[in-house]
Amino acid sequence: MLILIGPSASGKTEVAKLLMKNYHLEKLITCTTREKRLNEIDGKDYYFLSKEDFVMHIEQNDFAEYVIYNNNYYGTLKKEIKDNKCVILEPEGAKNILKIDPKAFIVAFIDRDEIRKNRMIARGDNLLDIEKRISLDKEKFSIRELSFANVFIGSSNFTLEEMTSIIFQDYQDFLK
Repeated sequence: MLILIGPSASGKTEVAKLLMKNYHLEKLITCTTREKRLNEIDGKDYYFLSKEDFVMHIEQNDFAEYVIYNNNYYGTLKKEIKDNKCVILEPEGAKNILKIDPKAFIVAFIDRDEIRKNRMIARGDNLLDIEKRISLDKEKFSIRELSFANVFIGSSNFTLEEMTSIIFQDYQDFLK
């Protein structure tokens, strides 16, 4: 299975879309207790669970990893983990999933630090929030914290398509 990690606006979501479109990887669908947003579909974007159901899955040890973020649960069900699937996780979630079997996953870290701020501005993020996020991401996504990653893409010299191709080739090599 392929795990993508990276700070906000690094391009990981677009890479995931290209991996699915161009290389036919499947999206691993994670669970959340947050409210469904307009246009989101249960079973496609997330599995939307009540907090009670989520806690029941925790008690039954059904999750490979889970976190609480903004007072909502997010998690990856063990039964969803398969080859030819792709998921975007936070570093802590990736570390926890690797505990299952480190040889079963490849982790690609994407960081295009030079263009992140402009991307966040373009998508309408608040400037103070952008500065705060970039500052917090410096520690959370430092190379020291991400020593477990297999692939590092850290340049804006690559197009999204080139990054996707590099990651997919590394994934193919990993599967061999």
